[in-house]
Amino acid sequence: MAFQSIENLWARSLCALQLCCMTFAVGGLLPAVAACGHVVEASPHSIAAGVNLAAPMGRLPEGVKPVGYTLALAVDPSKDYVTGTVKIDVQLDSPTALIWLHGQDLQVGEGYAVADNGKRHRLVYSQATEDGVARLDVTPALPPGQAALNLRFVAPYSTGLAGLYRVEASAVPYVFSQFEPLFARRAFPCFDEPRFKVPFQVSLSIPDGLTAVTNTQPVGERSTGNGYTTLIFAATNPLPTYLLAVAVGPFDLVTAEVPRNSLRAHPLPLRGVAVAGRGPQMQFAVGHTAVLLDALERYFLSPYPFDKLDVLAVPDFAASAMENAGAITFRDWLLLMAPQKASVAQKHAFQSVMAHELSHQWFGNWVTMAWWDDLW
Repeated sequence: MAFQSIENLWARSLCALQLCCMTFAVGGLLPAVAACGHVVEASPHSIAAGVNLAAPMGRLPEGVKPVGYTLALAVDPSKDYVTGTVKIDVQLDSPTALIWLHGQDLQVGEGYAVADNGKRHRLVYSQATEDGVARLDVTPALPPGQAALNLRFVAPYSTGLAGLYRVEASAVPYVFSQFEPLFARRAFPCFDEPRFKVPFQVSLSIPDGLTAVTNTQPVGERSTGNGYTTLIFAATNPLPTYLLAVAVGPFDLVTAEVPRNSLRAHPLPLRGVAVAGRGPQMQFAVGHTAVLLDALERYFLSPYPFDKLDVLAVPDFAASAMENAGAITFRDWLLLMAPQKASVAQKHAFQSVMAHELSHQWFGNWVTMAWWDDLW
């Protein structure tokens, strides 16, 4: 993630410092959920003797870890919220009646878990701390082994530029995401720490006529018959939650490819993504991104590790850029330019930030730190 100024760098450092001190569907159909986006007191029901009921400080406790997500979101930029379902496959080390995870300001209905033996277990979600530590009370306790946690939720769009948020360009609404470092929990229930690096299977239901972008390429779609289309995307490589990306709107797309080379056997799909009417200004960025990516592959002696690359010009964005795997977001002025009119300073800024974010595809995305004290 590149920053525009020392103030932004300081803000990010402060955020990481605060992290160490913290307590830690579809279409037009709004699921019936309980309003659980508030802090609640711990309740001892169905909790085994000896289990610590206090919300964890810093990192989540050992004993439960995710191994995969199936995430379905209905994203309509004209609404004030997204609806969704998530199935989190987990590995349990011991009998478990209390699971700590993350969720902030979400409305989550009663869910269920399915154990290895096929038995269903009741899940009751509640937010335990203001900064998004949440708990699942499990009845009866889950046995050791693998289980699937199933939850249905509503997430309001964030009012700031973090989580899933809306912006307008020429009075047209768009949705973008910014999940680093602690903001995926504002969009869906999850284990929101970089050490939990697992595959995501994502589907996005969007109004007909809009475009959706996430970390991988679409592999299927279906019409829901109510003015929405559901796009199904390829499973991601193992990723932490902070590298997931979502963008929805009436985008202009500039398509290209990075030619094959001695390290990569196939051309790499490359797109520039801009708000409606700004696509022609992406040509310079798309062309030079291909050159930079090829140079980095040769420098690292390693092929680009993901199945495609989108570079997105975001009209309102807190950082200079964010290295989401396969879907890098930028402040729009870094990508949108008329080559004959753009200043040398703007072209230099583009090249510097783009090289930084592309490098993150290897350092940070392919190889990821376990905690924020190893941030690169």
